[in-house]
Amino acid sequence: ENAKMARARNTRRKPVFVEPVKMDSDWQPKVVEKQESEIERIKQILLSSIMFNHLDSDQQSVVTNAMEEKVVKQGDNIITQGEDGDFFYVVDSGTADVFVKKGDAEPKLVTEYKAGDGFGELALLHGDPRAATVTATSDCRCWA
Repeated sequence: ENAKMARARNTRRKPVFVEPVKMDSDWQPKVVEKQESEIERIKQILLSSIMFNHLDSDQQSVVTNAMEEKVVKQGDNIITQGEDGDFFYVVDSGTADVFVKKGDAEPKLVTEYKAGDGFGELALLHGDPRAATVTATSDCRCWA
């Protein structure tokens, strides 16, 4: 049991230390038009994410308004393990499988995503490369 706990302790993610972003005084948040129903679905998913669930309603609106539609065809990767993290993704429709490759072994299926799921925040929070590859198993509509 002690060896198992030691391994778990050594594989934990490092603490989050991010440099503050300096905003220009004339900065205006990006706004991508969406239907009200899309905005509400995105907000509900953001509330389930550790990265966004602490935001007040104004901050949630800034994030939600900035998200752009990303259409991904079945079989295409949404994110690829090892690449830099660029977006947090919200699955609006479709399904995707999540694979993790360790060493020379074949990638292993670890979970799947469906409409209502969000992913990609770990690379953004920790500044690490993507920890997994997410591949669309059907045509997907995501917000990023």
